[in-house]
This record gives sequence, C-alpha cells and structure tokens, in this order.
Amino acid sequence: MASSGRAPGLVVAREGNRLALNNEVFHGNGNKNADMAAVILAAGLGPVSAQDAALETQIVDAMNKIYGVHPGFRANHAKGVVTGGSFKAAPAAARLSKAVIFNGGPIPVTVRFSDSTGIPNLPEGSPLASPHGMAIKFHLPDGGETDLVINALKFFPVASGEDFRDMCSPWRQVFPMHPS
Repeated sequence: MASSGRAPGLVVAREGNRLALNNEVFHGNGNKNADMAAVILAAGLGPVSAQDAALETQIVDAMNKIYGVHPGFRANHAKGVVTGGSFKAAPAAARLSKAVIFNGGPIPVTVRFSDSTGIPNLPEGSPLASPHGMAIKFHLPDGGETDLVINALKFFPVASGEDFRDMCSPWRQVFPMHPS
C-alpha cells in the first residue's frame, strides 16, 4: 500500500478500496472522502467530545489544534488588514429592500481583508492562504451594526457551526498545517 503518513505517529495508506491506519486494514467503498472519514472515525480522531464548552469555544479550540496557538492573533484569518470608509447604495437599491443601508445615505463601514488559516506569518502567495476573506461592518445610524462576511470559495463544505467544528477536529491529525 502507498503511504501518506503526514502526521507523526499516524500512517494512512491506500491501495484500491483497502485503507490502512497504522497497519490496521479497512475496506472502503471507493469514495475517497467517505473512506477517509471512516478511517478518521475508526482511529478515534472523529468529532470533538467536549460538549460542555460553548460551540464558539469548541470551534476556536479545533482551529488552534490545526494551526497552533498564536497569542494576539485570531484562530482563523489571523493575517489581515483593516480599513474604514463609507457605503452608499445606488438609488435603485431602495426599491429592493427596506434595510437602512439601502436608503441612499452614507453608512460608515469598517472593512477587514484577510488570508485563511490561523498562521499570522503565512506568505500571502501560499496555497494555504486561500480562501481569502473580506468582512464589512456597517455602523448603522441608530447605533446598531450589521456584518457581512465573505470568503472567496466556490462552496462551503458544511451547513452549521456544529458541523464546522466537527469538520476541523479530525483534520489536525491527518493534515497538520502549522510548523512544530
């Protein structure tokens, strides 16, 4: 079997529909993603079990396990730049929505452009720096705020915060991204 031992102490190998994790053989169905998920779960690397912590804490903990902890930086999209400005909707926008940001007046905004990962010194040209992100905070006249968060992806792989946390947890063992 061809080995893809990317994480120390963890050896995953594949030959046709046969998968091996640390020399224990599993028979897959040929779907690489489903087969890898089965191996991860069989290895006990599956979804986090610290259900007592808030979901937000579980997500940050899962990301810190992937990228490492970098004090003073975010757990994801650690590298970024912040700027400010104003947004003024086109006059036709008021016919499409009653939201105050589309009423035609200027709305102050804070915008953050960022690279992916929790690695603050990752070169911007690195394939790991994608997807790139942009977050816009609209500062509304009544003191409220509206956020718009954008990632440059063609898809998002999960439907909920719980699914995102669970997706992050096993990949730390199979595909470590931060330097030791």
